[in-house]
Amino acid sequence: MNHSVIIPPLKRIAVIGTCVPRQCGIATFTNDLQQALKNCDSDLSSTTIALTDDANTYAYPPDVALEIQQATPASYGIPSLRAA
Repeated sequence: MNHSVIIPPLKRIAVIGTCVPRQCGIATFTNDLQQALKNCDSDLSSTTIALTDDANTYAYPPDVALEIQQATPASYGIPSLRAA
């Protein structure tokens, strides 16, 4: 028996993680993933939600829609993202 499932194409995706210019391996991975998403499908809108450490301020690239303070659990409750 073959059951077909119709999955609509993705229109928007958010990547959550540390982000360059923060210097760590996860930030590099997040940046590489964001670039790959941009290059894979011109109809896909992608944005990044950056995990920020409280001790520093970063000049994030334009595709960062929102910052979450890593050490502040209350900042994890995100009501909505701005349109990407």
